[in-house]
Order: sequence, then structure tokens, then C-alpha cells
Amino acid sequence: MVNFIDRFIEITEKIVDSPREFIEGAALSLISSTLGRFHVIQKSRGKHPQTFIVLCSAPGIGRRGELNKCYNIVLKSAIYTYVKQKFVKEEEVKKQYAAEKRAMFLEGGSEQGLIDIIEELKDKGVRGFLLNASEFGSILDSIRTGGYMHGLNKLFCKLWSEEFKIEDFSHRDPRKPQARVLREGTYFCIMGYMQKAEDYLVEEMSKVGLLRRLLIIDKKGTEMDRFLPAISEEYDAHVKQLKELGSDIGKRMYELSEGCKTEKTDTLDGPLPCLEVIMNGDVKDEIN
Repeated sequence: MVNFIDRFIEITEKIVDSPREFIEGAALSLISSTLGRFHVIQKSRGKHPQTFIVLCSAPGIGRRGELNKCYNIVLKSAIYTYVKQKFVKEEEVKKQYAAEKRAMFLEGGSEQGLIDIIEELKDKGVRGFLLNASEFGSILDSIRTGGYMHGLNKLFCKLWSEEFKIEDFSHRDPRKPQARVLREGTYFCIMGYMQKAEDYLVEEMSKVGLLRRLLIIDKKGTEMDRFLPAISEEYDAHVKQLKELGSDIGKRMYELSEGCKTEKTDTLDGPLPCLEVIMNGDVKDEIN
């Protein structure tokens, strides 16, 4: 049986001439950011199957932007179908879809701003978040130069580990709290795109631990592996297939969310109930 990852790769390869490794990375991120939130891996240092994937290549090589379009087509379709299955009233669907879409299309921001958005959307019932950054290099550049996103270096590590975090910030704006609290168990993924990795990565990121958490897929060279025509008679049909794939993923998201209702959690403010991932010996050996 062809799974969701195989379907995404098969469809996308027909309309985007990105390297196979890029398309596979995007497929893994897609499933991790949508379905992974409902699963927990017991007896593991990493409790949930979240991914921090970054695709890198020289300008004009890799078709990162075109791949991102396909990724987002599937993602939007999945989110909408998921919400449509959960809610009956149209007004509720629109409200929750807006919240879910906001959570899955985070582009960056300051440390306190990102914590505020995550905690606000958690209270609206959102349980999965995605930094969907088409210019991930600008975030790393801000971290490297001490810009306003410098604090994301530490925050991403906390989010990867799903740790509880309290951070005190400036209290210049009395309308906002000085302390920001990131609750335990936040499910957070990264799908990033940027140019040459060596232009943005510095030693400090390794010391903090961010680099160890990023799965960087780097396309070397200055030549494309393959070329597809810019205009194709089958393009619209393939886009329709991507939307159908997203719809199927959304239905599966709903099924998993319903299954989670029978599970229990051992914390009051931490991770939501999840389904346990059961691995056979070969999978465990491969991971280890």
C-alpha cells in the first residue's frame, strides 16, 4: 500500500525539479507536523516524533520555493479537512481553521512573541506548531548577529526538548506580562529553506545545541540535477492530487485525535494525551 510519504514524493516529482532528497525531506516534515502530534515514543529521550528539517542550496538550485508551494498546498488541505471533521457549525470551522493555520505557518519573530503566539493558540485547542520558514537563513542571521530573533537560538532547543520554560523580559509595555511561560509538552516542528548553510551557521549555535537538533539537507554544487518544463498540461491535475492527499491526511488527523481521547496523561499542564508508537526491534536498532 502506498503511504502518505510515497504519494507526496510521487506527485511532487512530476511538477517540481527539486533534488529527490529535498522532496523526501519535505515529505517527512509534512507527516511529522500533521500526524506526529498525536503520537508519543515511550522509553525515548525524544518523546514525540517532531522534526527540525532545513533544505539548503545555492541560489536558483533546488527549487526550494516551488517545493514549498507544494508542501503548503497539502498542509492547508490537511488542516481544513481536519477542522471540518471536528466541528459542525461553519462559524466554528472558520474560527478554528484560522487558529490552526496560524500555528502551522509561523515565520519567525522574537522569542517572547513566539511564546505568546504558542500559548495563545494552545488555549484555543491547537496542539501542533510549525515554523514554516521560507527564509530560515534570515532567522539564523539574526541569531548570529544578535538581532531581535537572537533568543530563538535557546527557545528552539527548549521546544525540541518540550521543556517547561519561564523567561523574564522587559516590562516597557504594561499591557503585556513581563514573564513569559512556555508550558511543558509543546509539539513544535521546523520546515526551513535557505541558501548555503555555511553562510549562516556559526559555532555558538553548536554550543547551545541548536545545530544538533537540525536535520540539514544540503545540496552542493551549482547545477540542477534535472529539469522540468515551466508549463505543463498536467499541472492542475497534479495540484488536485496534492489537495486530495492533504484531505486524506486531514481525515487521518481527525481519526488519531479521536483515538487520543481514550488515552491518559500524567501531568496537569504538560503534554496532551497521545497514542503510543510501538516499534519492532529492527526499527529500534536502526534509530539507535
